[in-house]
Amino acid sequence: MINTTIAEHSGFCYGVNRAVDMAYEHISQPGTLYCYGMLVHNEAVMEDLSSKGMVVVKDLAEIPAGGRVLIRAHGTGKAFYEKCNDVGITVVDATCPSVAKIHKIVERESLDQRTIVIIGDSAHPEVIGIAGWCSNPIHVDNMAHAEKIVSEGTLSKLNVSVVTQTTMDAKEADKIIALLKDNVEDIKVFNTVCHATRLRQEAAQKLAKESDVMLVIGSKKSSNTQKLAKICKDFCKTTYLVENVSDIQLTFDGANKYNIGIVAGASTPSWVIKEVTSYMDQFNNVNEMNFAEELEKSFVTLTNGQIVKGTVIGKDDQGVIVNVGFKSDGIVSYHEFSDDPNFTPDQVELGAEVEVKVLRVIDSEGVVVLSKKRVDQQKFSLAVEEAYNSETPIQATVTETVNGGVIAMYGPVRIFVPASQVTSRRVKDFNDFVGNTYEIKVIEYNKAKRKIIGSIKALADAKRKAAEAELWANIEVNKEYTGVVKSLTNFGAFVDIGGVDGLVHLSEMSWQRVRHASDVLKVGQEVSVFVKDFNTETKKISLGYRRAEDNPWADAENKYAIGTVVTATVMRIVPFGAFVEIVPGVDGLVHISQISSVRISKAEDVLSVGMVVEAKVIEADFEAKKINLSIKEVAPIDPVVEEVEENDVVDADNEAAETIIEI
Repeated sequence: MINTTIAEHSGFCYGVNRAVDMAYEHISQPGTLYCYGMLVHNEAVMEDLSSKGMVVVKDLAEIPAGGRVLIRAHGTGKAFYEKCNDVGITVVDATCPSVAKIHKIVERESLDQRTIVIIGDSAHPEVIGIAGWCSNPIHVDNMAHAEKIVSEGTLSKLNVSVVTQTTMDAKEADKIIALLKDNVEDIKVFNTVCHATRLRQEAAQKLAKESDVMLVIGSKKSSNTQKLAKICKDFCKTTYLVENVSDIQLTFDGANKYNIGIVAGASTPSWVIKEVTSYMDQFNNVNEMNFAEELEKSFVTLTNGQIVKGTVIGKDDQGVIVNVGFKSDGIVSYHEFSDDPNFTPDQVELGAEVEVKVLRVIDSEGVVVLSKKRVDQQKFSLAVEEAYNSETPIQATVTETVNGGVIAMYGPVRIFVPASQVTSRRVKDFNDFVGNTYEIKVIEYNKAKRKIIGSIKALADAKRKAAEAELWANIEVNKEYTGVVKSLTNFGAFVDIGGVDGLVHLSEMSWQRVRHASDVLKVGQEVSVFVKDFNTETKKISLGYRRAEDNPWADAENKYAIGTVVTATVMRIVPFGAFVEIVPGVDGLVHISQISSVRISKAEDVLSVGMVVEAKVIEADFEAKKINLSIKEVAPIDPVVEEVEENDVVDADNEAAETIIEI
């Protein structure tokens, strides 16, 4: 006989229920209702809302101006509201009141110059949203992470304000807070674990202690449900996380009485709970089948080397915890999770479905050792082999340089690209290729020797030739191109405009004097250019970069008419006067006779480079780009004459008299 008990506080919490009600209310109104992210981790509810017209988006760019967007119970950062306001999107705010309260706390405490510590899963949407209401928060994911931060002394001397994720395991949150209190001098704690979450977790724990089997109903992607499953499993080893009736594979037919406990996550609607309980009722008063045997049959059988699908349900210092339907959850060490040298545990998403290879099953110890990396290697190796046989290019990223070439990674598969196959251009340093992704053709594949050789050049050359042919077929004077600066010289810059390099001469770079191309452009820069001239026989193209509308002389006749007084800077002094800059690109000459009201022999007697002067335009030939100016007609600069003191004159006379007497 099966005795089924449902834990108190199961199913939709207030915040989720409120958000779902708001969705149904607003979806009936005219116009599309967009939802920023998954409203609730329940496929049945989401499918029903989608069928009624609600559209889930991940980016505001997907919502047209004037549209409506529903913010789910998880909430979001302050910047989201500001962006909606800027582009005219109406916000339907279904943020859980408990979460909204945390937003106000961290915003206030951050403005008071306090360091915000957020306890919870740093990758969870709720925590990301909380972080968006304060400056530079510190995340504490779990107890191990808290111990690490404390040991580093990161928080000891700071003014700290602590908040917790609403769905955090309440007992773990209490332990972390106690640790922080013992090690931080100035600390304010806002234990914001949702009260409903606490009640749900306590009820689940109590029921798990009294049950032979626990069914946790909810999405495997839900943080709330995953925590419930973990709590239940701590007290009832036979715990199953099911999303709906179809996930229950057990059939019971035993003479003994078994207590089945049922608890539902905050994202589980009441009708799903009712379906599960109704399904379990069919097993009451059935006496023929042995429950223990059927329970054992329900478990997945695992063998070494087997590849299975599983769901990420957690992570700790040892690695990623994956539920593969076995009696025990499996562990994937971080080393066996990814071959990417830049991989970090933060990239692992709870609820993600992964394919893993069984390395070892130690049944007596309840240990399943798994590897995701080896499945990836097998998949990508097969893909490389297929690409080689079909001569299909693959996208690979260059990660390092080696003797004789570079290494490109296609997933976890290493492909050697010899120097001769990297590029047709002469290259001294291949480090410029590192970090870039290229189309690569596999030109040699030896499975036995694990030897894979690829070519970047083969595909790049073919594309360049096609682009070059198209360019020459359609080129014309004044045609605009977006190009990339390839090299700089003393006389200009070569720009790739699509398979062909054209020259931008120094004289075509700027309306100001240019000494070297590097004064204006840099290698790798994307620029807009236009064709000035071309020769299909010599394959040479002359390009223009400076624009006629930017010519400072274009409106000079109106700006600098004769009689106009301008402020100018002395740029160069010559024997016959000084050249001054009126504006960048427009120079004028002040003749030596137009500097001072008295005759001077050299302009440098009264002027110096960099000096700012007032001058009047007295002559101009705008077609020849010549302007003559006069300083003396505005404010003449006269040489300074040193005054002779009277005593100095007397002394000079006395000296002369003494000289005469001596004679």
